[in-house]
Amino acid sequence: MATFDKSIKSNRLLQSKRYTRANADSQEAFTQVIDLGAGEIYSQVNLIPTASIPYSSSAQDRQFGKGTDGVTNISQYFYRLQLTPDDQGNNSYFALSTPVTNADPQTVQTTQLTNWLSNKYVNASFAATANAEAQSPSPVGYTIALSYGPTTSSVTAISPNDYQFDYKAGVIQFLTTPPGTPVYLTGYRYVGRTLADNATLGTSGSFSGSFQGNSTGTFTGIGSGSFSGSFQGAANLNNLTLTGSFNHTGSYNLIGNITQTGSLNQSGSINVVGAIISNGINVVDNAIAMAIALG
Repeated sequence: MATFDKSIKSNRLLQSKRYTRANADSQEAFTQVIDLGAGEIYSQVNLIPTASIPYSSSAQDRQFGKGTDGVTNISQYFYRLQLTPDDQGNNSYFALSTPVTNADPQTVQTTQLTNWLSNKYVNASFAATANAEAQSPSPVGYTIALSYGPTTSSVTAISPNDYQFDYKAGVIQFLTTPPGTPVYLTGYRYVGRTLADNATLGTSGSFSGSFQGNSTGTFTGIGSGSFSGSFQGAANLNNLTLTGSFNHTGSYNLIGNITQTGSLNQSGSINVVGAIISNGINVVDNAIAMAIALG
């Protein structure tokens, strides 16, 4: 009987297969094997700059970097952040917002800095070694730079061959004894939205262009911004609640209630089965199947 093999299991999970035995990889069942929460999935990676990364010196320490839209804070830069060693002598170091003497490796610290960016998010033309301390004319990358020394202004670089960094958790693991202390980290953290943020905060911004297709169900959430363009297809809504003004040219078919607290300006036809309740409504060419209750 084959023994349990962690390396084989890891490889199999990356293939989206279960692990039930060490041999016969091709006979394992395909299924969902990676457990991810909404808070772990970045939803604004499209805003992460892939070139001309702005910061690489102490002058920008802890500053926020804007996304490609020029508005959204998408990253935060840390210049030579002093790392905190574990209290067990395991050669592990933690990225904490405020360094302390040491930390318990079995406890996630409340000040743990997570979600670090790597060169996964830069153009393919970037060198793999381009890091967050690179200077012109060399390109600045997202990959962290590690160093040690008595002060942040007097350091020696540590080779990436000497450690592994967990970009998601913010934990350094030295493969050998650290070359010196204190240890400093320079890098970028992702501070944009996750899927969990989208679910609780809604979305904001603007849309310009065409929206094509069919939509059936209920639209929920909190949103602000504007929509400009055309909607082609069917939109089926149970209820529509609007705060503000709604301007529409064309036909609008709704089965349910319209609650309107701003102005509704319509130059086409509105066909409603139910009640329209509004503080003020101006309708041209109206065809309404039931009562209109005007506030």
